[in-house]
Amino acid sequence: MVYLKTIESHGFKSFADKVTIQFDRGVTGVVGPNGSGKSNITDAIRWVLGEQSAKTIRGTTMQDVIFSGTDTRKPLNSAYVKLILSNESRDLKVDKDEVHILRKLYRSGESEYYLNNEKCRLKEITELFMDSGLGKNAYNIISQGEVDQVLKAKPEDRRHLIEEAAGVMKYKSRKKESEKKLDDTIENLSRVNDIIKELSSRVEQLSHESAVAKEYKALYDEMKESDIAVTVFDVESINQKVKDIQAEIESSESEVSRTQDKILQHNTEMQRLEENEMRLSEDRRDAQQALLQATRQSEQLSGNIRLYKERKENQSKAASELHDDKEKLVNNINKSKETIASLEDEIKALKQSIQVDRKEKKNLGNTLESYLEDDASETESLRDEFFELSVKKTTAENKEKSRIEALERRDSFMSAQREKLNHEERELESIIDNIQSLEEVLEKESSTIEALSNQLIQSEQSQEEKNLAMTEAKDKVEAAVSYMAKQRDRLEMLENIADSYQGFYPGVRAVLSKKDQLNGVTGAVSELFSVAKQYVTALDTALGASAQNIVMDSEEDAKQAIQYLRNARQGFATFLPLNTIKPRFLSQDIERALGNAPVQFHRLIDIVTFNDKNRAVAEHLLANTLVTETIEDATKLARALKYRVKIVTTNGDTLMPGGAMSGGSKAKGTSVLETKNEIETIQNNLKRYEAETEAFKADYQKKEEDYATTTEKNNELESKLSEARVNHDENRQSLMAKTMRRDTLQNSIESLKSTVQPIEEDNEASEDIDEIERQLEAIRSRLSMLNASDEEKRQTIEKMNEQIRTLERNIDSTTIHLNHKEEDLSEALELLEEHQVRLERIEIQIEALSQDLSSIDIDALKAEQQSKDKEIETLELELSDIDVALSDIKRQLKSYEQSKEEASQKIDALNQKLRSNTGQFEKLNTQLETKLSYLESEYKTTYEKEKETFEVPTDIDEKRKRIRLHKQAIEELGPVNLNAIEEFETVNTRYEFLREQESDLLEAHSTLTAIIKDMDEEVSRRFKEVYDEVNMHFKEVFTEMFGGGRAELRLTEPENYLESGIEILAEPPGKRLSSLSLLSGGERALTTISLLFSILKVRVSPFIILDEVEAALDEANVIRYARYLKELSKDSQFIVITHRKGTMEYSDRLFGLTMAERGVTTTISVDLNNYEEMIGE
Repeated sequence: MVYLKTIESHGFKSFADKVTIQFDRGVTGVVGPNGSGKSNITDAIRWVLGEQSAKTIRGTTMQDVIFSGTDTRKPLNSAYVKLILSNESRDLKVDKDEVHILRKLYRSGESEYYLNNEKCRLKEITELFMDSGLGKNAYNIISQGEVDQVLKAKPEDRRHLIEEAAGVMKYKSRKKESEKKLDDTIENLSRVNDIIKELSSRVEQLSHESAVAKEYKALYDEMKESDIAVTVFDVESINQKVKDIQAEIESSESEVSRTQDKILQHNTEMQRLEENEMRLSEDRRDAQQALLQATRQSEQLSGNIRLYKERKENQSKAASELHDDKEKLVNNINKSKETIASLEDEIKALKQSIQVDRKEKKNLGNTLESYLEDDASETESLRDEFFELSVKKTTAENKEKSRIEALERRDSFMSAQREKLNHEERELESIIDNIQSLEEVLEKESSTIEALSNQLIQSEQSQEEKNLAMTEAKDKVEAAVSYMAKQRDRLEMLENIADSYQGFYPGVRAVLSKKDQLNGVTGAVSELFSVAKQYVTALDTALGASAQNIVMDSEEDAKQAIQYLRNARQGFATFLPLNTIKPRFLSQDIERALGNAPVQFHRLIDIVTFNDKNRAVAEHLLANTLVTETIEDATKLARALKYRVKIVTTNGDTLMPGGAMSGGSKAKGTSVLETKNEIETIQNNLKRYEAETEAFKADYQKKEEDYATTTEKNNELESKLSEARVNHDENRQSLMAKTMRRDTLQNSIESLKSTVQPIEEDNEASEDIDEIERQLEAIRSRLSMLNASDEEKRQTIEKMNEQIRTLERNIDSTTIHLNHKEEDLSEALELLEEHQVRLERIEIQIEALSQDLSSIDIDALKAEQQSKDKEIETLELELSDIDVALSDIKRQLKSYEQSKEEASQKIDALNQKLRSNTGQFEKLNTQLETKLSYLESEYKTTYEKEKETFEVPTDIDEKRKRIRLHKQAIEELGPVNLNAIEEFETVNTRYEFLREQESDLLEAHSTLTAIIKDMDEEVSRRFKEVYDEVNMHFKEVFTEMFGGGRAELRLTEPENYLESGIEILAEPPGKRLSSLSLLSGGERALTTISLLFSILKVRVSPFIILDEVEAALDEANVIRYARYLKELSKDSQFIVITHRKGTMEYSDRLFGLTMAERGVTTTISVDLNNYEEMIGE
């Protein structure tokens, strides 16, 4: 059996010196104080087995594992850990008794791995331990924090425990490799299919072109001889016509010059007249402006006079009305003053009457009060004294009776009861204080528990949300990376096609591939023109075969390229020299017709982008072509232009001059322009997606950090909540005990008080009852004497009271009347004030009207109006004189204009004739150049050469007819690729090769699919077997570890053994089956330990490291855990890091760590078995 023999470390974390630790079979306990570096052993083993996460081994970066130095030691520059495993059983696939694994890290970040002292890759170590129960993700290393992680993990994440035990990791690894190969196969198959798709249409096209090329050659040879003879004949005829037209042009130019001199004279005289006309017009404009202003001022004065008259009448009327209102107000004010004086007199009289009645009432009241006070006070005093003495007598009698009875029972019992009462009251007071303190503590603890529970729920929800967000962000990153990879592959394929000039004719491809060696090669037309995506088809159709024309800097450069093709026998190509190419434009009448076009259109040259250097080429090829959206729009536009212009649509339909139409469907991606456009589109998309991918990666990293932070917070909250609940339960039990004691004491004290209190009250001294009785008799005699004169006093008092009541009624009546009068006086004063304010306003208005009337002077306004009327008459006469002078100037100008028009018409006629002759001259020259170029380009000969052997044909019309028939036959053939035969052979050979590759890839796809299916079936079978066995043992081990209860594992997808997650259900004794999060810390730890032991029963791991996994267990459960550990150590090796005494007792060997020197770990070991033998001796 494989087991860990030795671990050797130097420079790893706190192992500053070289440390070698020997391990034996059984249970080895690692102990030591906190901070001594015990867990560094766990981290070291994780690290050497391939752990790549610095966070997992409690670091920030991987360089943190290198000893960082202390106050007395310098930092080290490297760290290494070495494991030596016993492999006598050959369970590890290495043919040696011992397997040495070493990992070394330098501070520079460089890492090295060694297997049996030979340098290797991490992958080799990972594969060595795969399905052995070891490795960085196996279940053989569990720390305290990971105990709870097993329960908190997602069901899908718990699969790796069963998968490691089932030994399926190698199958999953191989499946990933097969799936990658399958993806590569599918990708390659897709690429091959794309190329085959492109080549299939190319092969079909070249096959057709090859046949057309053969037919073309036969027709071309027959036509060549006749065409040369006719062309030379035409050149002779054109030369004669050019001479005749030149004479007519010179005559027309002389006549135009003479007529233009006459027009110049007319223009000079007309300019003088126009200047006079302008001056008079300005004078007329000024006079007219002055007349308009004077007229407006006169009308304004008339309106003002009329307005002032009306205003004066209205103001006079208003002033009269205000005087009338003023007189009325003065009268009202006088009346108000009289009313106020009368009311003030009445109020004064009423106040005097009230004062008299009040004085009389006061006198009567004083008399009555004096009369009553004489005897009333004595009577009342005697009655009070009598009552008090009666009460005292009764109280004294009762107390005396009780005192006598109590004295008979008082004995030693009284003293004992008082002492017991005092003791229990003191105890009760102390307990009440304790209860109050505990209630306050419990209330705070309840609030704390509730707050922590709410925080934990919210934090768990947040953790789930952040986990979901992290997964979504990761999916976005993977999707973006996958998309970019496919796009880059597509771009690479297209760029290879473009770089190799696939799709170009052989001759064109030959020149372009040698453009660095040939002079003046600018590029093919399709390379030099760019257009928006929606117009690519239109441009491609419009250019046709011209898209493969080659633009050259000069005619000489083109000749050299032609010579190269001829010498190298590389095919044929058409060249466009920039120094000789001539632009083409639409005629003027077509331009005018386009101004009234019935549909929307574009000039093709306006929507194409090109370098200004190539403008002549663009104007030559594109200026005479229009673009519309649909064939219907093209038809309408062609009809409006009388079928004189080439029109293409965005779908590639064409209307040729003369009415011919072409269109239909076209294979996508077969043209050079479309390939170029797709390359540009993919490049732009890649730039955009690169930025988006970086943003996705940043977002994923942030969400991953948020998830880790939230998980850490959850662990902290759960720990705090568990501690708070324990404290709360202890305090609640204490409160219940003290409350019961308080209730018992209260009942006892109430009983004691009911016994002691009456006796204490009986101890008061008694009163002298006889003395009280004598005092009561004396008071009765005095009261009898006073009651004899009561009737006579009563009658006198009643009479005086009636007089007082009469005076009070008179005072009340007079007071009411006084209040009414005072209200009337207040109203009268307010009315007077209102009249006075209004009077002041009227006087102000009268004064304002008087001043306004005095300011209006109507006579002055009338005089000003008469002056304006005279000014208007003068201006009207001046305008009349100016109009007469302007009329004479216009007559003269009209005469000159007519003469000028006649001369202009003559010039127009001459110019028209001149333009016609010039146009015909240019046309003939163009025809001449065309004929000469035609001979050179079409037949590689010249006019001068053919003229030497030329004879005038006798059957010229017959020759033209034959040429026309041959050309018609050639035109019916359409565009001809003369190199199609050779190119067809090349492309067809490649096409057949790719078909064979496609067949091989399909076979590979089928094979890989079958392999993946077989591996899935094997993984499912192994997983099911191990899962069922682990579940069976888990039920048994859980019951044994907990001393009862029940537990089981469940699949989230019972029918899907490949991907199903694993749920853990646990029900400790005395609890109902519920969420794992509600279990205590100890219960959660014991559940995880039970699951680990169940897995070990099914699949033994060579060695297991348990880092304080039993920390949360109580002593009884620690003993159970240790016993079970001891039992399992018969088949496996355990290394346990612990603080618990029970675990240490069951260890075969203890290994201690300490820090004698700060920051540096040292080791001490004790073999307990040998130690016991030594003790026995």
